[in-house]
Amino acid sequence: MIALAKRYGKEPAFLRDIAKSEGLSEKYLSLLVIPLREKGLIKSYRGSKGGYTLARTSANITLNDIVVPLEGGFDMIECNRNTESCEKSSNCAARNIWCGLAKHISIYLHSFTLEEIANLQMDKDNVMYYI
Repeated sequence: MIALAKRYGKEPAFLRDIAKSEGLSEKYLSLLVIPLREKGLIKSYRGSKGGYTLARTSANITLNDIVVPLEGGFDMIECNRNTESCEKSSNCAARNIWCGLAKHISIYLHSFTLEEIANLQMDKDNVMYYI
């Protein structure tokens, strides 16, 4: 997503180019784009000028928007997702702790946009070392 954010407004990027530049396998990236496209975060284009782009500006995409479709949320234990999975879930102090943690993770990731992270990465990419 950072690679796409850096290219926003330019021609679509090929997965093979992103995979090469990020040191990832193209097969792995091809699995990641499916939920991102389904959630409307990226667009895919076919043909010789095809590839992938962000579906909206990086300033309008939070890290939470990205992580939830890829990871399925922040529920650390099954009863956070499904209270029916445990007969004690409605009266469990530990469940309250895990639910609170999931909420804080979500709030924290909502506080960052993809634009901010892409800018941080570009700053790190542009570090000059002098001897």
